[in-house]
Amino acid sequence: YFFVVNNKTSLKYLVKKTVKFFVDYYTVYLIVLVSAILFCGYELTFTDFINDIYPVYAVLMKFAWYVPFYVEALFLLYMLKCDVSKYGNKKSFYGLLIAYMILELIVHYFKSIGYKGTFLVGCLNDLKLALPFMVMGFYFAYYDVFQRSMRFLNNRYGISKVKAVVVLMVVTVISVFNYKILGVQSGIIYTPIYIACIAYLDLGRYAWLEKISAFISKHSANIWFVHCAFFNEVMREVFQPIAFWPGNPILVLIWIIIICSMFSMLIMPVQNFIKEKAMAWL
Repeated sequence: YFFVVNNKTSLKYLVKKTVKFFVDYYTVYLIVLVSAILFCGYELTFTDFINDIYPVYAVLMKFAWYVPFYVEALFLLYMLKCDVSKYGNKKSFYGLLIAYMILELIVHYFKSIGYKGTFLVGCLNDLKLALPFMVMGFYFAYYDVFQRSMRFLNNRYGISKVKAVVVLMVVTVISVFNYKILGVQSGIIYTPIYIACIAYLDLGRYAWLEKISAFISKHSANIWFVHCAFFNEVMREVFQPIAFWPGNPILVLIWIIIICSMFSMLIMPVQNFIKEKAMAWL
């Protein structure tokens, strides 16, 4: 979504963003890898290493699906933005639709000849699943869908904070029952509603909440990567008891965020130093 409203989307800018992102990911991965070897008796194989380097079938970085999604989204959206400016919206949309169908056929073909579960098929399949969400985000921003929808609903039905909270709760419950529509994840329907409700509540007007949100946002990537250590099959027997120490699910969530945030604060200066050197070279 924010890709469209950002005017710095040159190819060089995207390369720098990607390098910075991989610096964050690989520094955490190396620490998790060393911890797994030292404390969990993990024996690294070449296949596991490849699967974690670009985590389509991640072993240690269990929830790092966001890494390939982020990189693919950056460059795909850049191509889409260039395409729209050159050929217009309709032709670009039809082109994407054809590309999606071709991708579906390629994935189906590779699976049919016994390549299911391979790294290549995993990459293509992840791209196929993520493509509708990337395109939706692009066009939601391009046509200002959120703002237009909120104005329409407010003028027509008179939206209140209470109604927004109720809808938010309903959508949250529905999201638990994840299903597919024509092969596309159902999140493509409820995610825009979820985002719109949160935006309408304007929680940023509370100074204390804004500070907490800003802090977590700053460390969000590291928090996400570090928490893989508590849940992957190799390390969870050793490290999960630390995460689950409070007992109560809500307290466990807060406790994990605190642990991962502290870890992030320790490694971020190193990450920033590496990024600074890398940007100077680029």
